[in-house]
Amino acid sequence: MKTPSLSVMALLIAMMAAFIGCDVHEFPSVIQEPEPPVEKKAVLHLMLDTDEMDYYQTITVGDGAKSRGVEDDTHSLRYIVRAYTVDEARRSGSRAVIECYDGTVPKDDSHTSLRIPLSLAAGTYDIAAWVEHVPAGTVGDYYYDTSDFYEIPLAGVTAAMSYSHRANNDNRIAWRGMTRITVDSDGAVYTADSPEKETEVVEMQLKSPMARYHFITTDLDEFISRHAATGPSVDHASGIGAPAAPNLDDYRVVVRYTGYMPCSYSVFTDKPVDSRLGVSYEGKLSSIDGKSTQLGFDHVFVNGSATSVQVSLELYRRRDNALLSSSGVIDVPLIRGRYTLVTGAFLTTSSGASMGINPGFNGEFNIEIK
Repeated sequence: MKTPSLSVMALLIAMMAAFIGCDVHEFPSVIQEPEPPVEKKAVLHLMLDTDEMDYYQTITVGDGAKSRGVEDDTHSLRYIVRAYTVDEARRSGSRAVIECYDGTVPKDDSHTSLRIPLSLAAGTYDIAAWVEHVPAGTVGDYYYDTSDFYEIPLAGVTAAMSYSHRANNDNRIAWRGMTRITVDSDGAVYTADSPEKETEVVEMQLKSPMARYHFITTDLDEFISRHAATGPSVDHASGIGAPAAPNLDDYRVVVRYTGYMPCSYSVFTDKPVDSRLGVSYEGKLSSIDGKSTQLGFDHVFVNGSATSVQVSLELYRRRDNALLSSSGVIDVPLIRGRYTLVTGAFLTTSSGASMGINPGFNGEFNIEIK
């Protein structure tokens, strides 16, 4: 009688084991999907350093009827902000970028700072900003090609032969800024300067990566005296034929870069990255006080230390393109954020003039051509 009882018990145990095995396969564990990244928001406060190179915005032309200044009514400020993940930003030639903002505002004192909301997923970013002038109503680039912050060239400078340099223009100045932020998964935003302190507003100071120089001639009265005797005209007040002062528009000034001119700049390295030979531009004789005349000026990309460019200045008579004077090669010292005055008797000098450098007020350079 015991043998059947043991057989039944063995059968029951086998059935229970089979049932338990089926139970495991019937209820598999649930696989949870990962949570999507949460976008975090911060405000980027851009501030332009507009105190740089502003002295010549108040030069009086001629008899004071008009002044040379920035044409606020015809230009706007264009703000461009891009975010790069840290890995992408360090990889040369990478085009991975998050376009955060690209827009224009009127150019006046109330728009020398701008607050821009940032909406970025959690991660670490290099925030790069570029601010430039564009003619009012312009959409996109004008003075610079901003398609790639790794290299911003002057617009058209990469053309083989047809480049026309836009000098004598206050609106060529631009500003650059860069900062690093980390957006945490819990919504906190930190800057590289304060990695342990959460912030809601990221401050960025933008400075110009340029220097500026001006050519001023000091011999206008001598030039007028020399050339007045060569062209008699009618004195309309008396009706009597008499020597008259020459028309300054009958002459043209050419400024030539005799060496390389920096022509492109990297927002990431904060340095010029390319240069071009054979660049020149035409100036204009604009009387300042009857004795001095501004002949031309330009903005130049420079690095953070003292540097220089080599230029020459030539005066031509328009009607026959005769060369009347030439300065020879001048080594113009430049420092970022400051301007250099180059003064001398350019209208009556000839090649081979000597050059002396004297420090001017407020630390500006004043190069005197003797």
